[in-house]
Amino acid sequence: MAGKQRSEALPDSAYAFPRLRKEPIHDASHVRNAIARFDQVQDVSDEERREAFQRICT
Repeated sequence: MAGKQRSEALPDSAYAFPRLRKEPIHDASHVRNAIARFDQVQDVSDEERREAFQRICT
């Protein structure tokens, strides 16, 4: 399965920012990447950022 197909198969809950389907967090390496890129995600509210941080940390 190619990368795009794989990401389309992931549920919204597998993303730090589910509305935008940004920053997948389904395994440890993706969690590390989500943390590294956290401040680079655009077009999200402060509330979405707080919720994303909680998703990443749990």
